[in-house]
Amino acid sequence: MLSTLAGCPAPLANMTFSICPNPDGAVVVTIGGELDVTTTGALEPVLDELAARAPRVEIDLSQLRMIDSIGIGLLIGFYKGTRDRGGEVVLRDAGGQPFALFRLVQLDRLMMGTTPSLDRDRVT
Repeated sequence: MLSTLAGCPAPLANMTFSICPNPDGAVVVTIGGELDVTTTGALEPVLDELAARAPRVEIDLSQLRMIDSIGIGLLIGFYKGTRDRGGEVVLRDAGGQPFALFRLVQLDRLMMGTTPSLDRDRVT
């Protein structure tokens, strides 16, 4: 199903991402580095394809150092598009600046999963 997308990692100047299908049918997208105006263009078509094809997507933000409003907009659009198609999206393991921004705009309650490794008070 995701053979054209599966691959780890896809390097850019300031961002990396990997897509790894799980045996349970979920797809884990790990984003590292910076998700901003200079990097979202590379990730957007991949997320668009996942929104159309994957029933459950977990976005691992444990390696994400920085996100701007364009990156937030990309994740919101992906979340909405996937949900509109009957799928599920969970953001997990955000810390530092990304988590502080999610909390500031109150997306932590809407989009963040409750996994044991998620430390909601971890802001550096």
